[in-house]
Amino acid sequence: MRVGARSQPIWRWEAVVDGMKEAGKWPKDRPADFEGHKKFVEENKDILKPHQNLTLEMELEALPQMYPYFDAYRWRILKAKDDTGGYVTTDHPVCVHRPGGGINYGQQFAPGFGLSDRDILFPLSSKVALIGRLEGEEDLIEVGRHSVASFNATVMGYAMKQIYAADDQYYYTRSAPQALGSGSTLLQDPNLKVRED
Repeated sequence: MRVGARSQPIWRWEAVVDGMKEAGKWPKDRPADFEGHKKFVEENKDILKPHQNLTLEMELEALPQMYPYFDAYRWRILKAKDDTGGYVTTDHPVCVHRPGGGINYGQQFAPGFGLSDRDILFPLSSKVALIGRLEGEEDLIEVGRHSVASFNATVMGYAMKQIYAADDQYYYTRSAPQALGSGSTLLQDPNLKVRED
């Protein structure tokens, strides 16, 4: 960076504040400089609460920009066979994943959504899941226990705090040479880490 050049985060902060001021949404009694506002938030974090609809509003605003990416993907429907234990979901159900990347327990931030070497995994129910790829077939296939377990391991790796399942009879893959893990013994699995607050 050149001496005297503004850092990019500060420039972005100033642009956001300017936009909010123009829209009449910046509180008049709040500091507008980054450090001043950061100090204000730290001193008042117990009383500052985001509006309940904030996340929904942000997602709806992002949808028009995201739709072309979703539309470009080829979607395969994965139907779990009866003896597979079924799919799980989590509190972070949409997973952007590099295929062949192995098991990554504790994944928190997804790689780039628009990259061509990424799959999008999304469980719809305990029996049906979607996988999106930029290339491939758009069809419905039945998958066995190992495929469902592999899907589950990836989805579980993106969980923030919670995993949901129809019951505790689901499976997930573990690193070789370990056998498939089972939902009934999940809490005893040393491979999985519980996220701390």
